[in-house]
Amino acid sequence: MSLISKGISAIIALAFLGVYAISVVELSFGAPTHITLPVIADAIFKDFVLAFEVLAILLFASLIGAVYLARKDGGDL
Repeated sequence: MSLISKGISAIIALAFLGVYAISVVELSFGAPTHITLPVIADAIFKDFVLAFEVLAILLFASLIGAVYLARKDGGDL
Protein backbone atom coordinates (compact mmCIF):
# COMPACT_ATOMS: atom_id res chain seq x y z
CA MET A 1 0.00 0.00 0.00
CA SER A 2 1.34 3.37 -0.88
CA LEU A 3 1.63 6.25 1.50
CA ILE A 4 -1.19 8.14 -0.23
CA SER A 5 -3.58 5.20 0.15
CA LYS A 6 -2.71 4.89 3.83
CA GLY A 7 -3.30 8.61 4.33
CA ILE A 8 -6.69 8.53 2.62
CA SER A 9 -7.66 5.44 4.65
CA ALA A 10 -6.63 7.19 7.86
CA ILE A 11 -8.67 10.29 7.00
CA ILE A 12 -11.76 8.21 6.23
CA ALA A 13 -11.33 6.18 9.42
CA LEU A 14 -10.98 9.33 11.52
CA ALA A 15 -14.07 10.83 9.88
CA PHE A 16 -16.14 7.75 10.73
CA LEU A 17 -14.73 7.73 14.25
CA GLY A 18 -15.64 11.40 14.64
CA VAL A 19 -19.21 10.86 13.46
CA TYR A 20 -19.54 7.88 15.80
CA ALA A 21 -18.15 9.86 18.75
CA ILE A 22 -20.50 12.77 18.11
CA SER A 23 -23.51 10.46 17.91
CA VAL A 24 -22.56 8.75 21.19
CA VAL A 25 -21.94 12.02 23.02
CA GLU A 26 -25.26 13.49 21.92
CA LEU A 27 -27.15 10.33 22.91
CA SER A 28 -29.58 11.03 25.71
CA PHE A 29 -31.24 8.36 27.77
CA GLY A 30 -34.76 8.91 29.03
CA ALA A 31 -36.39 7.48 32.07
CA PRO A 32 -35.85 3.73 32.40
CA THR A 33 -38.67 1.61 31.11
CA HIS A 34 -39.50 -1.79 32.44
CA ILE A 35 -40.34 -4.05 29.53
CA THR A 36 -41.32 -7.55 30.48
CA LEU A 37 -41.05 -10.69 28.41
CA PRO A 38 -44.80 -10.92 27.65
CA VAL A 39 -44.72 -7.38 26.22
CA ILE A 40 -41.84 -8.33 23.90
CA ALA A 41 -43.58 -11.56 22.89
CA ASP A 42 -46.80 -9.70 22.08
CA ALA A 43 -44.88 -7.21 19.96
CA ILE A 44 -43.05 -9.91 18.00
CA PHE A 45 -45.90 -12.35 17.48
CA LYS A 46 -48.78 -9.91 17.06
CA ASP A 47 -47.58 -6.51 15.85
CA PHE A 48 -44.48 -7.48 13.87
CA VAL A 49 -45.30 -11.01 12.75
CA LEU A 50 -44.64 -10.32 9.05
CA ALA A 51 -41.21 -8.81 9.74
CA PHE A 52 -40.43 -11.73 12.05
CA GLU A 53 -41.31 -14.28 9.35
CA VAL A 54 -39.35 -12.43 6.65
CA LEU A 55 -36.33 -12.32 8.95
CA ALA A 56 -36.65 -16.06 9.64
CA ILE A 57 -36.69 -16.83 5.90
CA LEU A 58 -33.72 -14.53 5.29
CA LEU A 59 -31.70 -16.17 8.07
CA PHE A 60 -32.56 -19.63 6.76
CA ALA A 61 -31.45 -18.67 3.24
CA SER A 62 -28.18 -17.26 4.60
CA LEU A 63 -27.61 -20.49 6.55
CA ILE A 64 -28.06 -22.55 3.38
CA GLY A 65 -25.66 -20.21 1.55
CA ALA A 66 -23.06 -20.51 4.31
CA VAL A 67 -23.25 -24.31 4.23
CA TYR A 68 -22.91 -24.29 0.46
CA LEU A 69 -19.86 -22.03 0.59
CA ALA A 70 -18.26 -24.02 3.42
CA ARG A 71 -18.35 -27.32 1.55
CA LYS A 72 -14.86 -28.43 0.57
CA ASP A 73 -15.75 -29.54 -2.92
CA GLY A 74 -18.20 -26.66 -3.49
CA GLY A 75 -20.47 -29.15 -5.20
CA ASP A 76 -24.19 -29.49 -5.46
CA LEU A 77 -26.36 -29.87 -2.42
